[in-house]
Amino acid sequence: MKRWIELALVVLMSAAIFGGFALADAPTIIPRGFLRLSGGTMTGALTLSGTAAPALDITGVASGSTAIRLADGQRITWGSDLMITDSASRLAILVGANFSSDVDAVGNVVTGGNFTGDATTTTLDITSDTTATTMSTTVAAITLAPTATPDANDLIVEVNNAAAASLFTVDLEGDGVFTGDVSIAGNDLTGTGTGATFLITGNANDATTSTTVASVTVKAGAAIAAADLVFDVQSIGGGSNLNVDNSGVVTAVAKFRIGTGTAITAIDKGTITLSGGTGTATVADAAICVCTDTTANVSVKCAVSGTTLTATGTTSDVIAYICLDS
Repeated sequence: MKRWIELALVVLMSAAIFGGFALADAPTIIPRGFLRLSGGTMTGALTLSGTAAPALDITGVASGSTAIRLADGQRITWGSDLMITDSASRLAILVGANFSSDVDAVGNVVTGGNFTGDATTTTLDITSDTTATTMSTTVAAITLAPTATPDANDLIVEVNNAAAASLFTVDLEGDGVFTGDVSIAGNDLTGTGTGATFLITGNANDATTSTTVASVTVKAGAAIAAADLVFDVQSIGGGSNLNVDNSGVVTAVAKFRIGTGTAITAIDKGTITLSGGTGTATVADAAICVCTDTTANVSVKCAVSGTTLTATGTTSDVIAYICLDS
């Protein structure tokens, strides 16, 4: 008898719906399979319960047409997952939507407005399950790109703070602008462009720079020994051409040039303690040397023959010399 009562209620309800009657109460429909509606109007709340799936099946609506319409200010609340399994279908939200949990998209997510995470106790994460078989050196797990064609200097990505002040931007040409400091967790900063030089430019003005503050500063971020290198210029083969250690010693492995003068291989300096008025030191071949007596204010003579510097002066005086090796 109970089964016949349920069947009668379903028949009456179907007649009311299909005939266009308006039901002011909130009906509960317990389907044995699924409910199909082909027309009619209903007022009041509709509750679907049962184990059969799908509980609500909407068919016959042309592709691209509205199947469910909500009045302004109304909303749809999902207590569990919302899944779109047809690759040709999509969920289009024309005004706005609030999701209190994760949004998992198997296909594309297209939004005509803002994508905002308003949870105050969790971060907004955008993650991708793209595998290594899909990714490559030209295909990323996450890509940000415009669908239109911007101008050369138009911004593609911009990161703002809470006051809407710009912190980081990337334009169409790939130029990035940071308004704060840049920290690199890796060990290399590489310019891969082959059609232009790699520039490091400081825009600090005269009000900022001084005799002790430079426009561009290179320094070690940790404590290192005095002889450890702070700056090193290398050839394409990796050999050092010019370096500066932590004590300020500058070493040019090959030659160096002061102004527009002749390139100099090295600078030799040292002292010679005379014995019987003469003394020698080994210097570069054909070096140009200058000597001075550090013991007394007397004259001293220096001469270079091959790689030998000979100083002639007074008895056992100490002679200081400096040589430019051409």
